[in-house]
Amino acid sequence: MGDAERALAVIEPVIRELPEMIPETPALRRDGARLLRQYGILLSYMDSSPDQPAGRRPGADNIVAVLERALAWSIGDRTAEADVHSSLGITAYYARDLETAHGHYERALRIYEDVVDVAQAMITRNNLAELLLETGRIDEAIDELNEVWDGLRRGSRVNFQIIVATNLVQAHTARADLDLAQGWLVAARKLLTATRSTFYACELDLAECELLIAQGRVDAARTLARRALRPDPTRNLVDLVGERLRVLST
Repeated sequence: MGDAERALAVIEPVIRELPEMIPETPALRRDGARLLRQYGILLSYMDSSPDQPAGRRPGADNIVAVLERALAWSIGDRTAEADVHSSLGITAYYARDLETAHGHYERALRIYEDVVDVAQAMITRNNLAELLLETGRIDEAIDELNEVWDGLRRGSRVNFQIIVATNLVQAHTARADLDLAQGWLVAARKLLTATRSTFYACELDLAECELLIAQGRVDAARTLARRALRPDPTRNLVDLVGERLRVLST
């Protein structure tokens, strides 16, 4: 039994004991909302794990049902509401329901800005930028990413800095600003030396792969894409590398 299965074995009996009626006591609502959101995040992790057999994956509909219940329990706690909207946005994004994801990200961002939660607002802006980039709204994505980068304080988590810099590589490549993309690639590579994360290295390799293709260096891109095909905890990223290789082989 893996860590996720062990966590489920602990949390699911508690979830079953939650009352159908939302309690009036704020503390009970807050604790129930937090528990339901964590349950939804755990299900989402299991749904994206390549080690999880297809027949045992929870599926987006079940995850959304859990998170919508968490949202109902969060009413009255604005930060908790924003956290659940953010989780719903991420779930919709990976289910390829980009319009729904956009709506949840926007709602989460408005609340985080209202309650002055700067750190969560920046994370949500980055998520929104990734969605905008994927839907072809490149200029808007770059504006969001620049705002996030400008707002990063000294001492910000290096992993988040790598994510934002990697997204800026992709965004400027998509807009054919290849010199700017190269500059952000150098910055991201420098940041990457501070972490041993295979996940972030793989994503940055994929961003560089796109840049190499735009520069006409297809052989180098093919080599880099194969290097990026490392063991990784997310099925989506493995699928993405496979797609890169298929494109490069044509």
